Amino acid sequence: MKRISTWELWVGAALVAITALLVVGAGFYGQRIEERRLRDLAITAAASLDAHDVAALAADTNYDAFAGKPEFAGIRETLARLRKSIPDARFIYLIAKPSGDWRFLADAEPAGSKDYSPPGQVYDDDPSGFETVLRTGQPFVGPMSQDQWGVWVSGEAPVRDPETGKTVAVLGIDVDARDWVSHVWGYRWAGFGVAMLIVVIAGLFSYGRRRQERDLNALAAEEDRTRTIMSAAAVGLVTIDDTGAIRSFNPEAEKIFGYAAEEAIGLNVAALMPEAEQAGHDGHIARYLTSGDGRIVGKGAREVLGRRKDGKMFPLELAVARMSAGGRTSFVGSIQDISERKSAEENLRQAQKMETLGQLTGGVAHDINNMLMSMQLNMQVVADKIAGDPEAVECMQAALGALKRGAELTDRLLAFSRKQPLQPKVTNVNGLVGETLQLLQRTLQASVGVNTSLAGGAWSIEVDPSQLTNAIVNLAINARDAMPDGGTLTIETSNVQLDEDYVAPLEGMKPGEYVLISVSDTGTGMPQAVVERAFDPFFTTKPVGKGSGLGLSMVYGFVKQSGGHVKIYSEEGQGTTVKMFFPRTGAQSLAQMRPRAPRAPGARGETILLVEDDMDVQASIARILGTYGYKVHASSSGPDALKLIDGGLRPDLILADVILPAGMTGPEVADAVLERVPSCRTLFMSGYTDNALIHEGRIAPGVVLLSKPFPRETVATKIRQILDAPAA
Repeated sequence: MKRISTWELWVGAALVAITALLVVGAGFYGQRIEERRLRDLAITAAASLDAHDVAALAADTNYDAFAGKPEFAGIRETLARLRKSIPDARFIYLIAKPSGDWRFLADAEPAGSKDYSPPGQVYDDDPSGFETVLRTGQPFVGPMSQDQWGVWVSGEAPVRDPETGKTVAVLGIDVDARDWVSHVWGYRWAGFGVAMLIVVIAGLFSYGRRRQERDLNALAAEEDRTRTIMSAAAVGLVTIDDTGAIRSFNPEAEKIFGYAAEEAIGLNVAALMPEAEQAGHDGHIARYLTSGDGRIVGKGAREVLGRRKDGKMFPLELAVARMSAGGRTSFVGSIQDISERKSAEENLRQAQKMETLGQLTGGVAHDINNMLMSMQLNMQVVADKIAGDPEAVECMQAALGALKRGAELTDRLLAFSRKQPLQPKVTNVNGLVGETLQLLQRTLQASVGVNTSLAGGAWSIEVDPSQLTNAIVNLAINARDAMPDGGTLTIETSNVQLDEDYVAPLEGMKPGEYVLISVSDTGTGMPQAVVERAFDPFFTTKPVGKGSGLGLSMVYGFVKQSGGHVKIYSEEGQGTTVKMFFPRTGAQSLAQMRPRAPRAPGARGETILLVEDDMDVQASIARILGTYGYKVHASSSGPDALKLIDGGLRPDLILADVILPAGMTGPEVADAVLERVPSCRTLFMSGYTDNALIHEGRIAPGVVLLSKPFPRETVATKIRQILDAPAA
């Protein structure tokens, strides 16, 4: 058994002294608490009396006449009521010193009670407390006393003449001290309990100190064994603590990642991961430690991407297990570089796929080409026989042309069936857009100008880069074809967060962080009926022979297969914007990252003029604004809106779509409204991006614009900000 140290002896002595001080101090504190309670009772009771009546009785020494006075009856009723309201009160009485003696004025006891004191009776107990109240004008609590009725304590408070402010009488309350004593002992026991708690804590601390020494020794031995095992392992072994910091890095891990052990130890393990996954890694650890919900811990080996010291990405096989040592949680990862294995598997898979597709498409192509050849030969024979009939020849030439286009379409479908499976990679969006623009320079006409607006710090996404390039090129070519007389093509990237309201109508979409790629043109635009069918396979508005109708459907399939969403905004004669949303690599959903944002501030009696030509959108926005308490007046065009204004409507804000029918744009409607209602504020909305609209001069730079669709909190917050901003 270990000898008690001098330090522990000093601690024991200090604990004894602390115990004594706590018990004495707690009793003293409890005494003060009880005295304060009694003093407050006396003050409250004195304040309950009618000071005018008390002053009148104190000034009248004809005590025999007291009982007949209404002031006396009122004071006695008040004292009796106070007596009932204070559970431990024994006596409540009012005394004064009109001459040399202290005399009773009234008490709370019934006239027939043995404890009743008639008016004028001399108070023959120790009057020192009353003398103190009379002299100082302050309440007083006397020492604990004992008599034939038990132990009691008296509290006194002054009653002052409201005219002169002088003390004319003293109210006394005698309370049973049994509860008083028990409360004080309660405080003493509480002090003793705290002292015992300190003793227990000190004992536990001492025990823990000794236990820690043993654990540290055991841990040192365990670490020595672990280092030996890790050094001999043929796979990479990395251990991290519960904060994600690397604590050990074996020689095989040095070979895999290119870090020396002394470089890696102390780094966050996120340094070994793709950049897109680094930010969320510590959150995964914290969530696992609190809930046990882990993506890979204890789930066996899985394939992930790793990042070497030089920044190169490579595939690896990772298995993670949880360990506990020295009371701390840590994790060990077993790592194998599978780059060579993946390359061999990919080559084998590619060969097998090409062989299978070659057999399939070869047979299909053979059959289709035989049919097309038969049709072509027979139609050429017929063409020779009708050579003398110009109209028949023209029809036959048209049929042969259609046959040729059918062959081309068959070739495209076969090519589509042979396309590679998606090979998603972590992709820098801005870099890919820049590379794609170089391809487009050779495709676009000289009359088509190109504008770009690439978000600084755009997030990475995990997509097939070649397919994303094809999608952008496809959209750019469609935009070029929609601008036969020239125009502007705008390509934009931005980081967006989509909440539950935004993604609710979008099948398969989850709230969270997304990268938005927008492609806008200033071309002919599309009617709503065409927009609704734009993604249908084989649907096209181009002349026969000018388009297969597969371009947008291929874009749609690629974006959806990549976990995203694509949306078209278009107005006839106003151009088109196509928005592609791709989930950020490694992003968590909004529900995982934080609680739902608080509800945006509501209306303060304001009126809003809503101008939107899409009736479904108009109804939705009006309903949303109504839930925030705004008075909404809706119209579907500029002339309709001005009719409301001319009819006497005075809105606080106009919320207008930029592109409107009936010859007036949203900004034009707003200008006309401001001429009539100068105090009205403005807010615009559009399915087009603000860059596309500014470049075409449809809105002025600096105008506040909401991009459709928008979450309800966004429009409510923006409206509140505009309305609360100081007037220009």
